[in-house]
Amino acid sequence: MLEKAKEFLLNSGVEPVPEEGLNNDASANNNDEKQTPTTFSFHQGSAEDLRQIIPDGGTVDLLIAAQACHWFDWTKVWPETRRVLRKGGTAAFWVYGEFRLPAFPGSEPIIAAYTDPHSPTSVGSYFERPGRTILERLLVDVPAPEDVLGIKESDGLKDFQRVYFAEPDSIPDREENYAHRPGLVHPVLMRASWTWLQLLGYLRTWSALHAYLERHSEDLKHEDDARFLQDDLNAIREMNHSREAYVRGGDVCVRFWKDLREVAEKQLTSRTCANGSGDSIGFTLMDKVTVEWPLSLLLARKA
Repeated sequence: MLEKAKEFLLNSGVEPVPEEGLNNDASANNNDEKQTPTTFSFHQGSAEDLRQIIPDGGTVDLLIAAQACHWFDWTKVWPETRRVLRKGGTAAFWVYGEFRLPAFPGSEPIIAAYTDPHSPTSVGSYFERPGRTILERLLVDVPAPEDVLGIKESDGLKDFQRVYFAEPDSIPDREENYAHRPGLVHPVLMRASWTWLQLLGYLRTWSALHAYLERHSEDLKHEDDARFLQDDLNAIREMNHSREAYVRGGDVCVRFWKDLREVAEKQLTSRTCANGSGDSIGFTLMDKVTVEWPLSLLLARKA
C-alpha cells in the first residue's frame, strides 16, 4: 500500500482521534532520488466533512477507507465523496467480516455463539453497535450513492458496485440481491495460516472481549481450563517462552479458544492432516490453522 501511495503527489490521512495522537512527520522521507517527491500528511477529521482538509472540490484521485466505513453516516459521506473526487476519480471502501476456520466447519456454530449480539453472556453483545452489525453483514445495509444523492447518475457518482471476496453463503441476502450477479462474488482473498497460539493472540485483541471482562471481572478468576493445558505448557517450555500464563486461565476467551480446538480434535481422524495451502494442521498449540475473513468492497467513480 505504501508503494502504491508513492504514485500520488499528496496523500492525506484522516482520523477522528485528537491531532496530537497523529504522526505528521511522514512527508515522503522514504523516497529515493529517482521518485517523484510524495507528501504524506495526517489530520484529525471525519469522513462526513473533509472541508478543513480538502477545501477545494474535484481534487482527489482516490478516496479510500479500510475497516472504518461501517461507522460512516452515508447521508453525509456520499455527498462529500462526490464533492472531493475529481472527474474519473474513484472511491473504494472496504471491511472484513467475522473470521472462520474453513478446515473445521464444525466451528461455525461456536463462533456464532461467541459473537452473538443478542446473548448477554456472549462477547458479541459487547461490540459497539450498529457499526459492528453493519460490518458483520458485509456492508449490505449501506445505501447506494443514488439512494442518497437523489440525482441523475451522470451528475454524481456512477459505476457503483458491491464486490465480495467471500464464500457465497457468507453474504447476507445473497439470494435476493446477488445470486444473479456472479461476477461480483470472488474467492476469499484475506487468509492467514496461524498457529493456535497466534490465534489466541488475535482473539485477545478484541475490543468486545476487553469490554466483557470489565463488566464480568469475576470471569478472570476461573480456574485454569484443563483441556490441552499440560501439552500447551510443555510446548511453551520447549520454546523457552517466558509467558506460561498466556495459555493458562479459564476466562471466556480461553474457553472459546479451547472449544475451537476441541472441534478440530474431533474432526481430525489423525493428529495432523493437510489443508488447502499445504500446511500441516492439527489442534496442538503450534499446529497451523487456516483463518479466513470475508471481505466486502464498495466502489464508485465520479462521473
